[in-house]
Amino acid sequence: MNGEEEGQEVLLKDGVHYIDHQYSDEAELEEVFAEHVGLVFGSSALLFRKRRLKSQLGVGSIPDAFVLDLESKEWFVVEVELADHPLYEHVVNQISRFRAGISNPDTNRQLVTAFYNEIKEDIDKETAFAKKQISEIHKFVSDTIEKQPTVVIVIDRLERAHAEVIESVPFDTRLRELRTYYRKGHVAEDHIHRVVPLGSARFISASPPSGRDIAPEPPRNDTKRRSESQLLANHSHKRPRSFTFHGMQREVSTWKDVFLGVCEMLYARHRDDYGRIFEIQGRKRPYFARQDVNMREAREIGDSGIYAETHASANNLTQRTAQVLKLFGYSPDEVQIEEV
Repeated sequence: MNGEEEGQEVLLKDGVHYIDHQYSDEAELEEVFAEHVGLVFGSSALLFRKRRLKSQLGVGSIPDAFVLDLESKEWFVVEVELADHPLYEHVVNQISRFRAGISNPDTNRQLVTAFYNEIKEDIDKETAFAKKQISEIHKFVSDTIEKQPTVVIVIDRLERAHAEVIESVPFDTRLRELRTYYRKGHVAEDHIHRVVPLGSARFISASPPSGRDIAPEPPRNDTKRRSESQLLANHSHKRPRSFTFHGMQREVSTWKDVFLGVCEMLYARHRDDYGRIFEIQGRKRPYFARQDVNMREAREIGDSGIYAETHASANNLTQRTAQVLKLFGYSPDEVQIEEV
């Protein structure tokens, strides 16, 4: 094997062998992730330090990191794991604790304050907001944290069993592989990182191909990826004419029609587990409920008996539509919108 262990992945570049690196511990993988967070989340992502999430019953957990995306106005709870650790016993327990902590309004308020202070103390983070022309930083952070986050597990080696474990988690959790190859001879300065960006649909399903069957995929241009997602664009002072989802087109006249239309199409596809939609809720009022109480403008989703709050701005409605799509395993890019 010329010095390589049997079964070990090798990349060949210009005649030079790059050997699959085995991280010594999670701290080493965390360091690589922190250095290359933009590869996983895109160029608009900001990394924030570890913070304790504490539920109303006092159950605590500390994720490895948090990420805010200034372009999509989403946030992510990040856990870094090694593949040889027992994923089900460790990660599923951790994710449940994250969820309990995020559901605590006090914890969310503390996160907003902590993130805001970290931004004001970090000139690079402040500059990132300025480049996006975001002047009301505290409001931006508060509005973002009000949404449900996505949990992202960054792992050094992705296998079929890992995806099957995550599929059993009853809320939006994604797996992303971050793999490193060092030049043969242990030249640490010469290495290759292999990662599939978060916007890619790969590794979301419970039956992905083995990592060994997939050629390295170069990072996508994040600006292009975001612009292709019409749902996440700015819809202020615009009006939809129709939208198309998986070959089905529907004429509409308002953004409420787009939101409800997508919800109805997803209900038709996922009747048996559509109750998962209740995982998407606001801090101050329900977004989805079995009864149309405590809503300002409730609309029933088809004949599901589930009501949706439709009193919201165009951009909030389209962002909520994107949340619902991702909850059921679809990308926001899969909805095409024709505007007037």
